[in-house]
Amino acid sequence: MQASRIIGWISLTVVAAAVTANGQQSWSASGDATAIIPNQAFGKLPADLKEKIVLQLPQRDGGTRFVFDDLKPDQVRTLSKMFQTQGLRPRIFRPVSCDDCDDSGLLDHKVPPVHNGAYGKPQKTPNTQARARPPLQGRGVRVAMIDLGKVYSDHVEFLDSNKASRVSPRASQTESDEHATADAGTLGAAGINSSARGSAPLANIVAVVPTTDYWSAVESVLDVPISSHSTVVPAGWHGQEWWGIVGQTRDAEFGRYGIDAEIADTLSARKPQHLMVVAAGNDRDDGPRTFVQPVEHLHRVRLEDGTVVWQSSSKDTHPRDGDNGGFQTVVGACVAKNVVCVGAVPDIGAAANPQATVFTNFGPTLDIRIKPDIVANGFDVFALGVKTAYVSQLAGTSQAAPMVAGIAALIKEGFSLLRGVANPTAAELKAVLLHTASRENLPPGPDPKLGWGMADAKAAADYLEDKSAIVQTVVIKPGAPTTLTFAREEDKPFRVTVVWTDPPQTQAGAEKGALVSDVDAVVVAPPNGSTTHLPWVLEGTSPFAAKRGPNHVDNVEIIDVAAGAIGTWTLRLTLAKGGPQAVAVALPGKEGS
Repeated sequence: MQASRIIGWISLTVVAAAVTANGQQSWSASGDATAIIPNQAFGKLPADLKEKIVLQLPQRDGGTRFVFDDLKPDQVRTLSKMFQTQGLRPRIFRPVSCDDCDDSGLLDHKVPPVHNGAYGKPQKTPNTQARARPPLQGRGVRVAMIDLGKVYSDHVEFLDSNKASRVSPRASQTESDEHATADAGTLGAAGINSSARGSAPLANIVAVVPTTDYWSAVESVLDVPISSHSTVVPAGWHGQEWWGIVGQTRDAEFGRYGIDAEIADTLSARKPQHLMVVAAGNDRDDGPRTFVQPVEHLHRVRLEDGTVVWQSSSKDTHPRDGDNGGFQTVVGACVAKNVVCVGAVPDIGAAANPQATVFTNFGPTLDIRIKPDIVANGFDVFALGVKTAYVSQLAGTSQAAPMVAGIAALIKEGFSLLRGVANPTAAELKAVLLHTASRENLPPGPDPKLGWGMADAKAAADYLEDKSAIVQTVVIKPGAPTTLTFAREEDKPFRVTVVWTDPPQTQAGAEKGALVSDVDAVVVAPPNGSTTHLPWVLEGTSPFAAKRGPNHVDNVEIIDVAAGAIGTWTLRLTLAKGGPQAVAVALPGKEGS
């Protein structure tokens, strides 16, 4: 029988102080853990461990992932001894507000001005621009908000004329959390104060606070079409803590398809109508509070028996996060293939070039997939408060993610009102979101800082209103290429977008590439098909520039045609690996992009 391995995260809900033989203080982790266990080995688990199981996830390659809740330190050690311990990693989830913020979430320093001082100008992505006929406001669309605190459901921005709240469950002011309430408002505030209006002001918010395992909480809301995630697992530097393993100069979790990415893709594949919108995180340029190293800090050490402990050190040094230009700092669920990973930009004026905030994490992933997928406003955000009705100057990808989740709710509403499609798939929602992303004043193609560009609610609404623009799902089978045709009546630039919910990859398999089903897309030009256009893909080395060519790493393939001749065009889809695979396709209209 092949030995299994603990491959997941241990949530530091209990920390026991101890003193090692060399006199250093250490902390032995306990809390939650996850392990893939062969079905035939399940019977060998001690009864006290079986009682701690809160979630079971069957694996594509055999065996079952078991998530254990509230383990004692000796139970963690038992798991470590029973199974191999590669990848054992202490984990906590934390809000992704700006790391340079004080406890209230307000900036405690001045961020260097960018965008020619364009802060405070109208955002590119608020719902006030999302006007179709009928107007899209997310009416009745349910969005789950996964956060570590309760949302103040009775805030005036969530109440209707009968004092009924669009947030469930209800939570009083005294038990509510500032971070969760601000994020919920960015998504769904009604706009009584117009500066605080959310991107989907009539959406219904299902507020979820994980009480045991984070992914168990997500699993409980898979029937909700969209979820917003503004928490992240730590990596690299956090204050005076180094979350890598001693001996590493860079935390190996950055850019890696790890446990959280695998579980996110597993749940997405299980429920292809559920779209996860995930904050990219704010790790870039994190470091110890003093720039001079070595400095007294905590770091993690793996002992001979596989146990991971925290130790204090003043001798070793680690570069600041993202010291290679900030690249490949995405982490956790943001690295998953099927989520929408959201980075942060400041408010921009119509003539400003979008630039990343000073903190938002950059891609690509270690296997050079394009991340983040998209960006939205995450700086100087005017948001809802708990102690006070409103707060200003919030910063972080925590604010950008719910804005995009709200725009996804508008797109879902648009499918229903404008196209008669009540339940679009997550891949179809993602396809429209990325198809209509704005790269105004930016070079063509994606990049590892801003992904495909700014989320653009108005462009998405306009696209859905164009009945000549086709969004459909087709199933591609091995050895059977599929062709779709579309007409162009004007010689203008246009885009073709292909997205699919890819099966989960294992962490070991992802070392050779996370993609399981490889769909190749080619656009063929009229009149005789002699000219073809290929999708964007990133170069394999820094600065990871975009180029056109075969893409064998992403489950998003976008083809931009600079000058589209009038006539009938063809999209050819071929399955190079895996499958059969359902694929969402967004085609341009006869005149629009």
